[in-house]
This record gives sequence, C-alpha cells and structure tokens, in this order.
Amino acid sequence: MPDSEPVVALWSGGKDAMWMLETMYDDASVSVSALLTTVVEGTDAVTTHGTPLDLIRRQADRLDLPLHVMRVPPEPSNETYEAALERSLAPVRSRGITTVAAGDLHLEEIRSYRENLFRRLNMSVRFPIWGTDPDEVARHLLQNGTQAIVVSVDTSQLDGCYAGRRYDQAFLDDLPDAIDACGENGEFHTFVSYTSSFGSPIAVRVADIHGTGRMRYARLEEINRTEEGVATA
Repeated sequence: MPDSEPVVALWSGGKDAMWMLETMYDDASVSVSALLTTVVEGTDAVTTHGTPLDLIRRQADRLDLPLHVMRVPPEPSNETYEAALERSLAPVRSRGITTVAAGDLHLEEIRSYRENLFRRLNMSVRFPIWGTDPDEVARHLLQNGTQAIVVSVDTSQLDGCYAGRRYDQAFLDDLPDAIDACGENGEFHTFVSYTSSFGSPIAVRVADIHGTGRMRYARLEEINRTEEGVATA
C-alpha cells in the first residue's frame, strides 16, 4: 500500500473545516499533518468568523496537530493575502508537504480561485467534502454529536439575531428557506466546541454580540467548566 499523502488543512475552526478534517481521517490515502488558520493583525481573530486565536489553539491541542498562523490586515487585497499565504506555507513546504485541503462545498468560483492560486505556489489542493449537499453535512454533524456556535452573521443575508445561537436542529429549522444550511454563501460562520475527535469539550460562552455595518459577531470566551452557564455548543 502506498504511503499516505501529507496535507495541511486550511482551518477556520468551523463546522465545515471540522467535517473536512474528519473525512480525511477516514481516508487512508491522506495524512493530516498540520492546520493553517488566518487571523486579522492586531485582533488575532479568525477572518470573517471573529473567533479568538486562543480558541483555535485549544482545538489544535485537542486534535494534537501543529497550528500555523497566518496574519493579514483587515480586508486585505488578493495580492497581500497571497503573499502572506506563501510566507506562511514556507515552514510546511520545508517539511515536504505540498498539498493543502479546503473545506469548500459547492462554490465553483472559490474552488477555481484556490486551484489557480496553489498552482502558482507549486502546490496542489484537495476538496475532501466537495459536492456534498449542505443538508447532508448538517445532518452528519448533528448525528455525530458535533457542537458548534454561530460566531458571525452577514446581516445582508441573514438577521443578526442568529449570532450566538447553537448550531442545532432548532437553528436549522428557523433558517429562512433561501439560506444554505452550512452558510456556504457566507451567511454565517461557526466555531466547533466539541466533536468526537476532541477528548473533551472546549467550554465557552457568548460574552456579547457586537459589530456595526454588515457583520454581527458573537464574542466567545473560554470559561472554567465548573462555572454556571457553561455552553459547549
């Protein structure tokens, strides 16, 4: 049997990234060797999601995977983003890893952009969950006990009141019909606080809802599990 291909997973800490990871765990042809997450300079919050980097580190610790952090300015140009990506991938490439994995589901424009970008960087890109129906992804996540919180909402597509809610069946039932069950069009983003790949939940709570203009964010904070009001999802 040939050796498995080492990959670095593009990591947001959200539900789609987590399902992508667990899909690769079940694929003997690949071996997840590292995570790469992108945060905004100054805030160290995951781009678009707003998740604090410290919570992403907690996920990486539970997954026992090295985490590489890429920092970009707010709303970077493609040129700035791509230069930062190339720099951030240098340590990974030095270990002989030349493949990345992305958790995209069905947006052809995004897939094409990634394929062209990594081709220019002399790397390849995998899409382990590409083409999966978003409703199927949602069912899979809930049936397998994944717990997640909606950490950001694009209010041009979805009411800001959804920020801070658990990603559960009640949330899905309340979504307007036009909204993708996985938020693939950027309607919302999540943070996974528990999955079967974790040894224990990451105990967090919503500290506040904030944001002006288009985006609403649920600011999460980690808490002692003995405190009242612990929310692992």
